[in-house]
Amino acid sequence: MENSSLPDGNITLRASSKLALWFPDWPVQAVHLQQQHPATAVIAVSGQGRARHTIAACGASARQQGIARGMNIRAAQALCPDLVVCPWDESRDYAAFETVVAALEDVVASLEILRPGLVVVDIYRAARFWGGLDHATQRLLDAASLPGIDLRCGLATTMTTALLAARANRLLQPSDEQQFLAEQPITQLLAETALEVDPTTVGQLYDVGVRTCGDLTAIDAAAVTTRFGQPGMRCYTIAAGNDQRRVHPALPQADFTVTYDCPQPITRVDEAAFLARSLADRLHTQLSAAAMVCQRLQVTMECRTPSGEITIERLWRTREPLTETTTADRIRWQLDTWLTKRGVHPQAVVDAQPGKSDEQTGDDSGLWGITSIVLSPVEISAPDHGEGLFAQHTSNSSQAAAAVNRVQTLLGIEAVEGVYHAGGISPVERLQTLPWGEAPADKHTSQVSRRWAGKIPAPLPAARVDRTLSTNRVVLLDAAGREVFVTVEALLAGRPVHARYCDQEFTITGWAGPWPVDTLWWTAQPQRLARLQISGHEQEQPAALFAWLLVWQNNMWQIEASYC
Repeated sequence: MENSSLPDGNITLRASSKLALWFPDWPVQAVHLQQQHPATAVIAVSGQGRARHTIAACGASARQQGIARGMNIRAAQALCPDLVVCPWDESRDYAAFETVVAALEDVVASLEILRPGLVVVDIYRAARFWGGLDHATQRLLDAASLPGIDLRCGLATTMTTALLAARANRLLQPSDEQQFLAEQPITQLLAETALEVDPTTVGQLYDVGVRTCGDLTAIDAAAVTTRFGQPGMRCYTIAAGNDQRRVHPALPQADFTVTYDCPQPITRVDEAAFLARSLADRLHTQLSAAAMVCQRLQVTMECRTPSGEITIERLWRTREPLTETTTADRIRWQLDTWLTKRGVHPQAVVDAQPGKSDEQTGDDSGLWGITSIVLSPVEISAPDHGEGLFAQHTSNSSQAAAAVNRVQTLLGIEAVEGVYHAGGISPVERLQTLPWGEAPADKHTSQVSRRWAGKIPAPLPAARVDRTLSTNRVVLLDAAGREVFVTVEALLAGRPVHARYCDQEFTITGWAGPWPVDTLWWTAQPQRLARLQISGHEQEQPAALFAWLLVWQNNMWQIEASYC
């Protein structure tokens, strides 16, 4: 079945085809749906935590005023004095999105909520049920459409490609996906948080000259993994369109399901909040015992209504593995949404009078309520330790800081050093060290953004070499066997063809430079040198490649850094 295809008009659907439905600026749309502000109000939503003073989301009317995401709130209000800034509230966003999800579930059986405002649908099965892609898509758009709210969709055979296609509002043919991905800017991977891409890694890729996804896939996958680790491989997988995750994957073999049958139907929001915390604790106790984390969770509720029993299911997914707190929040959101929007008021329960039935007291609360809750981990995995000891967004960073402080207590503050950017001409000069915990002086940090004449261009070397070693000398030779040196005019005396290093012979296939440096001439120790980039291979083993940054000083060449 996975290799089958379904021709539909001009687009061929495959069993893995997915349709992403994206509601731009959903946090702003959720505020509008609350109808607490005039429809013509210019609204923006602030960030959370340290980003609470910046704009996290803004609507089209705000962008027309020059407001953009990441802008300081004061700067945004200076551009638009009438700007209404609302705080970040995930509960509000999920509650508003519940209306859309409920409507979509009447059309398709398999969908996944990536975040409020973004849903992915298994369109292949929906198209087979509704008689074609056009009919299925039209029903989905009709069900999800809200007055005054924009909706875009993207079709592709992988989930990540569908998310990028939704940004462009395109339905892609399977044969056009690679070309579409190759043209996407590498920074586009940061536009959607559901892609789960590390911003630092994308910045590093951009710094080394990777401008598009096509540039990234042109690099060998092993080289990307070696240089950028697991975050880099995540970018590579998205750029190559190799993400094979399904909309509704199979349940894990180990059963971590948590079931709770309510003795009495739950009709109050405060009861739901208490129960959510208790169930989350039970679930994560089981996962911790098995050394696993949950990344996708299905919450199933059995609800009693005057017309009979109904079942409500939601599939939740987050960028980071679900914690006990985030799990409890999602359970509570789902319970609260049904209690407040499906006809049960938080004050529905009244005190029963002794000796009287519900019919005698007029209390119909027994006809409503949540009777059963089931938590089913849909996707679990081992905790990710691949980001290293000093990884951010994990508890590793605090553990690492405690360990470093302990070492400094025993061996002295100078025993552990941290690396920071200081600016400079040479790549080696741009990295300086300080005792761990000390912040660099302002005069050093200001050097990073300074324009350095003669700076070595990107890409930068991967490793520095100790120039104090006596074995670090390199001899460059031209085609006639004469040594190549730097003249007083800062030019090469000949074209380098061969290199001799540690009794080994190398063939030079490319070189750039030299870049002369004449500084500190006003001191007792002036710095006069020149740098040269060379690349090639060993003469006896052509497959053994090399790329070095050389420095000419004291009438000899030395390796300052290596590119591979």
